[in-house]
Amino acid sequence: MQQLGPGMIQQFQTPCQSCKGTGELIDHTLRCEECKGKKLIEVKELIEVNVERGMKDGEKVTFYELGEQVPGALPGDLLVVLKEENDTAFIRKGNDLFYNHKLTLSEALTGYEIAIQHMDGRYLVIKSNQIVKPGDTRVVEGEGMPIRRSDQKGKLYIKFDVVFPTEEQLSAGNRKKVEALLPPKQKLPKFGPTEIIDEVVANPYVPMVDDESDHQSQNQDDDDEGGQQGRTQCVHQ
Repeated sequence: MQQLGPGMIQQFQTPCQSCKGTGELIDHTLRCEECKGKKLIEVKELIEVNVERGMKDGEKVTFYELGEQVPGALPGDLLVVLKEENDTAFIRKGNDLFYNHKLTLSEALTGYEIAIQHMDGRYLVIKSNQIVKPGDTRVVEGEGMPIRRSDQKGKLYIKFDVVFPTEEQLSAGNRKKVEALLPPKQKLPKFGPTEIIDEVVANPYVPMVDDESDHQSQNQDDDDEGGQQGRTQCVHQ
């Protein structure tokens, strides 16, 4: 307390310079040489984290009373948050796995026999005589991710992509043989005598950067023309 004048007293509080506001003072002759009287020392401890089968990204493992500690209070908890690393071949969605596989055109039409190495090192041999179209998906039961605290597993989804042969791989003579085995081609409609017919050539399309810029430029020109047409013209008398 400090008197500023007649009838005027100022009161304020400030931390003790000796105990630093802790309310406790340890004689320097009795202080621990390791903690210097702070009652806390920093230590490194090796903690073993048990990751159970089927645990997912973002799940937490709690170690009670292994967190931050202060004198006179209960220690906090240590939370370990799991971060799942992506696999190069499999994609996980919940308890299911997704896998992409490429088939040749021959395999897609006449049947396939493939071997997929699973994440645990096993090989899954899959056989089928069914015709597969590009984008078809097959399901293998019980070959997905393990379900936590259960003996069951999710599903394995295999999505197929069909790789067509190149012109060098399939000669003209072999194309005739394949054509004879496949369903017949679609026939042209019967044109009338007054119909106008033009035979054109469809070339392979290769996307280029100029295509998008030309398209944007054309849209801009259309907008400009539309804006000019929509303006009201002055009438001179």
